[in-house]
Amino acid sequence: MTSLLSIVVFVLLAYIGSRFVQKRPIQNTYLKSIAFTGIIYIALGYLLSSKVLNIVTAEITDQLKIVFSLVLGWAGFLIGLQTNISGLKRFPLKYYRYSSLGFLIAFVITFLLLYGLLNVGPMNVVDFHSLLILSLAGAVTSPIMVAVVVRDHRVQARLSHLLQFNAAFDNLLGVFMIGIIVLADAFLVRESIQTTILYGLVVLLVSVAAAGIYSALTTEKISAEENFLYIIGLLMFVVGSALYFGMSILLAALVFGILTANLSDNTRRLYQNIQQIEKPMYVLLLIYAGLNLRFEISYSLLILFFLFHILAKLFAEYIANYSLGKEERHNGWLGFGNIGMGGLSLAIVLDFNLIYGNHSTQGILLIIIVTLIFQDGIALQYLENRLIKRK
Repeated sequence: MTSLLSIVVFVLLAYIGSRFVQKRPIQNTYLKSIAFTGIIYIALGYLLSSKVLNIVTAEITDQLKIVFSLVLGWAGFLIGLQTNISGLKRFPLKYYRYSSLGFLIAFVITFLLLYGLLNVGPMNVVDFHSLLILSLAGAVTSPIMVAVVVRDHRVQARLSHLLQFNAAFDNLLGVFMIGIIVLADAFLVRESIQTTILYGLVVLLVSVAAAGIYSALTTEKISAEENFLYIIGLLMFVVGSALYFGMSILLAALVFGILTANLSDNTRRLYQNIQQIEKPMYVLLLIYAGLNLRFEISYSLLILFFLFHILAKLFAEYIANYSLGKEERHNGWLGFGNIGMGGLSLAIVLDFNLIYGNHSTQGILLIIIVTLIFQDGIALQYLENRLIKRK
């Protein structure tokens, strides 16, 4: 299969897959979680890869790197596009405190537990970078699990609002953190803080310039097709610069999205125009995850991460809930509702892997996928039991 044919097949699969999920309501909780985590498309990507059927060879996968970089950038751009500064002011400070504490505590505790147990003495089997990226990927929450429950059921409003905000805001924090980690890692690799800062500033300026160009070019009179082409063209410019200078694709695209949302008067119309391709893009991301999947992992790390991630999320929820104040705290823990991770967890690992090629983060992709399958199912089951208003 050639690179061009691969793109056509992947786009077709993405379109069909997104339509299938939209049109087929699923009643069983765990089947629903499997459908929305997209494990079917990850498995499909793995089957097509050079590790199994070799339909998409390693050479073609490498040639498609820039295409899937754009898909990754699209994920960051959409998060940024939904980050309107005036809209953020509508949420109370306690929401930000709750989400920030939950994210940071889950990230730090997961990392410390894994690093303390696996990188001390004779058990030094996992490198620092893998543990850092793995812990960061585990700290974000799956917004789709909350969205599915809210869409399908009558939900207690206060708790659903808090959880929806938390899933959106800690995804934002996750993208900022991967950007910081990549920047720090670039400094350690290049051994020149001046070069690292220069590269980071160049990518930032490209993102700012792209948002400024979009704001200047777009008017109310342009068509939806023109709007989309402007965004894709500018996003390719942003993603290409991040990839070339070894910076985070997710963060560069996020900055472009945030600035576009706050500089342009055309943002709402833009989001309406491009929202229909959000799901196909997500399916493409899942297929790319499957193409990069490796089964060469530490199974002790898989088991420990699964356990430590749950413990860290539950403890983080306890502290975050306590920070709300006595009158604002919700009854019972929502920690299990926050253990689902979602597509951004995969995107964080792929972002780091795209920059460093054969970096060992390829191995931890499997850990994220396996954990995601089980924990998203647990999260969805818990949310349906906890949030649904009973008659």
